[in-house]
Amino acid sequence: MSSWAPAQSASIQLPELGSNQQAAIDQQTEETFRNAFLSSLYTRKSVIEDPLVILWLDRLGQRLALHAPLLRAHIQVLPIASDAINAFAGPGGIIGINRGLLLAANTTDEVAAVIAHEIGHVSQHHLLRRFANADKDNLTAFATMLAALLVGQLDPQAGMATFYAGNAFHLEQQLKFSRHHETEADAVGIQLLAESGFDPTAMAHFFQTLQQRSLNDPSQVPEVLRTHPVTPHRIAAAENRATRFSANLHNVHPILPPLQELKTLLIPNMHRTDRCLARALQDADLSQACRETLQKRAQHDWLVMGILMKWANRHTPQDTAKVIRRKMETHFPNNAALRLIAAQLAFDQGRYKDSERHLRHVDRLAPSALRSLAFQLWARLHKSQHRDDASLLALAQSALLCGNTDKARYLIKQIEPKNLSAEGRSELKSIQASLPNNASGQQTNL
Repeated sequence: MSSWAPAQSASIQLPELGSNQQAAIDQQTEETFRNAFLSSLYTRKSVIEDPLVILWLDRLGQRLALHAPLLRAHIQVLPIASDAINAFAGPGGIIGINRGLLLAANTTDEVAAVIAHEIGHVSQHHLLRRFANADKDNLTAFATMLAALLVGQLDPQAGMATFYAGNAFHLEQQLKFSRHHETEADAVGIQLLAESGFDPTAMAHFFQTLQQRSLNDPSQVPEVLRTHPVTPHRIAAAENRATRFSANLHNVHPILPPLQELKTLLIPNMHRTDRCLARALQDADLSQACRETLQKRAQHDWLVMGILMKWANRHTPQDTAKVIRRKMETHFPNNAALRLIAAQLAFDQGRYKDSERHLRHVDRLAPSALRSLAFQLWARLHKSQHRDDASLLALAQSALLCGNTDKARYLIKQIEPKNLSAEGRSELKSIQASLPNNASGQQTNL
């Protein structure tokens, strides 16, 4: 594994394990911590940058976050490219859900339960309580190591060259929340599930399923059971707590395509029961019956619509693909993921005006991870039309959304403002105002 080390390494002083100290960390320091952590996730290519997967998780997370009044940070739920069955809550409201956990879950409610639990950790400031005394001068290196541990790319016991493996080992121990913190997160999570219209018993059910899996094969204990230890008492407590809420489940699932479709998107050959969708994802020919089936489903299912758009663009005449794109605009005019897919398809075909039109729909209300991808496409569009300064600005906006403030600062220094439009100059000033005055020491990947 390749990694980087700061120019001057120093020992990180962590608070006592299990400290109940409140999060004594100022907003600017927390933002630096968050940006360095997020930048490390992207640098390591840990984030699954599929617009459909990103939007699915974001909509689920935001539904839950609406009922979490104690949140002081806007949560950002990211799909993580790891097959370990795990999830984590990072600094600044960043929540990671591994691909392995999505594939292991049986229902959308179970995925919601895991996100709700992690929101519980965020709302109770558990991570910040533990690391409030971390060395501020080495915060970026600290956040980088934290990200490596959470996504399973660092083994602190293997002596890997990441700035003091001994510190990595102690940091791993700190990441194991106390029983009190886990109980708090369970309580908050179950309440969020109930108030958001999900099944409040889903948390206990999911952990029971994983625990049974580990009993059947002790060599394959899911990582989530190591990072969030589950005992029979804890499962029983979760079940009892869930019974206090009425079974008045709201009709929330129409906001999301079925979990089984998401699984097929993550591993196309995994679910043979959805053969038409799997074949479309595998870029294979479809029978007439499959085409008709997918077109019918796509009218009320935006995930199927996204897959069908990409398939049709490769396998049908342009007139047919155009009809499908028009149906997308009719049925899902404000779906940022579909607009981004349409913009990419248009760019690939040289339809630059169409590409720009779709990109303008990926507005500031879209998830940050989608907006980052949109800015990357804007950069390519500007570059293809010799608007080099506008291209640099778009790349800087993308870098900022990925937490890489150093890269954003490097890029904007190369921009000649007079070559930008009035809108571009306004955006440039906005970026300059948002960047910290002092370099954070983050790694810049150009």
